[in-house]
Amino acid sequence: MPTVEVHLGVEDPFRAATKAHPGLLVTDIAALESLADRIRQAEYDVDWSERASFDGYERFHCQDGFGNRIEVLAPVG
Repeated sequence: MPTVEVHLGVEDPFRAATKAHPGLLVTDIAALESLADRIRQAEYDVDWSERASFDGYERFHCQDGFGNRIEVLAPVG
């Protein structure tokens, strides 16, 4: 598996992004569900309420440790 590094900038004073967010694409629905399970096991909430609301993709939202919104999605089919 390739290594991925992400750089995040910080505002001072810090304010969590609750609407604007990065979207991370995984390969398929199995990978999406597996990642959601791993996030839940790490004791973070996973929100599937918008799972089928974006044509051609399934997705969930969660928050990072600082309260920023994160979207994870996978292509359908």
